[in-house]
Amino acid sequence: MTDGKIKVFDWKGMPEKAQQMLGEDFWGEINRMIPRQGPPIDIYTTEDKVTVIVEVPGLESANRVAVKIKGLKLLISGEIPWTYPVNEKELLQKERLSGSFRREVTLPNDIVPGSTVEARYKAGLLEINIPRLAAEEEQPISIEFEE
Repeated sequence: MTDGKIKVFDWKGMPEKAQQMLGEDFWGEINRMIPRQGPPIDIYTTEDKVTVIVEVPGLESANRVAVKIKGLKLLISGEIPWTYPVNEKELLQKERLSGSFRREVTLPNDIVPGSTVEARYKAGLLEINIPRLAAEEEQPISIEFEE
């Protein structure tokens, strides 16, 4: 008999468990089979902002990346330059992203619409900061009465 609770699978440590069971070459083989959807992204929130960190090494100027907000979607696109003196087919192993990319991230619904968004690039990381509404901040709604 069960206690009525739904058992949730614990994904923590899964990459290490898979590697132990399937061997050292497992992730390299998976990376060759499943193409990346774009650069890796981390997102976190603080009381006053949403921060998105995008790993885009090798950018030399702001002309190589574009960041836009449309509703609750953050759109990130650009191109990571190919920096090797050989053709891509000559690489023995390829895990790093290069070439054109596009990512679309759904933002929390408490961002401040039309606010100034700050973005800066340093050491291969693009950091985007989007203001959030204060938790106790209320937005009054006017009611139009018709006769």
